[in-house]
Amino acid sequence: MKTCKNCRSVVDDAAKFCPDCGSADFEQTQSAETTGYYNADTANAADAVVPPVYPAAPTAAEAKTPENHIAGIVGAFLFALAGGVLYAVLYQFGYIAGICGLISFVLANFGYDLFATRRKGATGIFGAVTAIIVTVLMIALAEYVCIGIDIYNVYKEEYAITIFDALRSVPAFFEERDLVVGVLRDLGIAYALTLLASARNIAAAINSKKKPKQSNA
Repeated sequence: MKTCKNCRSVVDDAAKFCPDCGSADFEQTQSAETTGYYNADTANAADAVVPPVYPAAPTAAEAKTPENHIAGIVGAFLFALAGGVLYAVLYQFGYIAGICGLISFVLANFGYDLFATRRKGATGIFGAVTAIIVTVLMIALAEYVCIGIDIYNVYKEEYAITIFDALRSVPAFFEERDLVVGVLRDLGIAYALTLLASARNIAAAINSKKKPKQSNA
């Protein structure tokens, strides 16, 4: 008897082609019992040796590390905080602080990845949206603090106010049109750059959701 090297079926010595797969590549064997493979034409089913069955390897979806959303939100906030601090520093030196919108999003997204999955670029739509929301809030907070610092610098000598007094008085100054225009300009630049930075991440997250469905079709 001989065994087909392609499908491992046991075939007759006189056969030139494997009846199961059509291959002409054989190797000599003694019997179905010695090889551990069963062929209905040459052995009895009761005497066949059943080959071991190994568990299937986990799929990509099963192997994916689950996200810890709470930890990811904390990480996004902590890293976005660095972007907010940079925003305030640039503002004080007279630079356009809006660039920090892009920087804050990148930091927030990295922080979410790091805390949620411990792997860069491993998060999906939830992580990208979380990074956007945290960035928007952080930039708004940084702008608020910057206005408070401006108020403090202007009135600290005349009224002997503290920085906390200045921060509490910020809402009252929003009645001034010039201040509102300036705030909207600063936030508009920052949020536009945030949107620009986040578009690629959102698109990548959406594509990653679609790929498993396409592969199963």
